[in-house]
Amino acid sequence: MERRKKANVVEGEKLSPATVRLMSMLGQVDAENYLRPEGRDKIAQVMSFLPLMEKVLSVTSKRKPLSILECACGKGHLSLLLNQILMERYDRELLFIGIDSSERLVEKCRRIAGDMGYGNVEYHVSTIADFDSEGIDMLLSLHACDTATDESLVKGLELGCRFIFLVPCCQSELSRQLTEVEQPLYLPMTGNYTHRKILGSLLTDSLRRLVLEAFGYKVDVFEYVSVRRTEKNIMMRAVRGSKPDADSWRLFLKILSDLNLEMRLERMMEDRGLRPEF
Repeated sequence: MERRKKANVVEGEKLSPATVRLMSMLGQVDAENYLRPEGRDKIAQVMSFLPLMEKVLSVTSKRKPLSILECACGKGHLSLLLNQILMERYDRELLFIGIDSSERLVEKCRRIAGDMGYGNVEYHVSTIADFDSEGIDMLLSLHACDTATDESLVKGLELGCRFIFLVPCCQSELSRQLTEVEQPLYLPMTGNYTHRKILGSLLTDSLRRLVLEAFGYKVDVFEYVSVRRTEKNIMMRAVRGSKPDADSWRLFLKILSDLNLEMRLERMMEDRGLRPEF
C-alpha cells in the first residue's frame, strides 16, 4: 500500500525514467527512488504548464526553435523539467535560456543540463535588467519575489516577447505603502495587516495587467494549478497582438496618482524608455 502510494505518478500520469532521474538530480527523490512530497508539488506545477504550452506550440512556426527565457530561474526546476517533458511529448525544437544572479545556482543548473545531455538548454549569470538577447519568443517567471516580477515584465516588453507568463510572489511593495492611504473607501482594508497584504497583492497584479494591456497584450489571470500544490498559484498570461489600450494606461497612472503610490514598475519603464504606442 505504501509503495503504491509513493509511486512516481503525478496528476494521474506516470513519470518517465528520465524525468525521475532529473528529479533526483534536483534533490526531489528519496533513497528508494520515489518522489518526495515537495517534488510532487514541484512537478505538478510544471505539468500544469503543459496545456498552456500546447496552445503556444499550436500558434507558432515550426521552422525555427521556440526560444524561451526563464527569469530568476533559481534551481532550474521549471526550465529543466519543462524541457524534459516537452521533449518527450512533442516533436518540436526548443531553446531554453535561464538567468539568475546567483553564480552557484547557475553552475548547478548547467551541471544538471550537461549530465542530462541537454544541448538546447543554457544558463547565464545575470540580473534580469542586464540580460540582453534577440529573438526571445516567450518569457517565463515563476515565483519571482516582489518587484522581480516587475523586472521580468519590463524585460518581456523590452525584448518584444510574444508571450509573457508570470506567476507573481510576495507582492509587498505596495502593501507597505497602503498604510498611508487615507481615502475612506480603503480604510477598512488598509487598517488590518492581513487585509492590507491581500489588497496590496490584488492591486499590484491589477496594475501589471493594465500595463500589459497598454502595450498591446491580451491578458488572462487565472489559477494555473491547485492551491494545494502552492499558495502562489495565480498566473498572468499575456499574448501580444491586441491594440495598445490607452484607457488601461491612463487608469494605471491615475490609480498610482490618486493613491499616492510609487511603483518600481513605472520607474523601470521610464528608465528603459518604454512607453505604449498610441
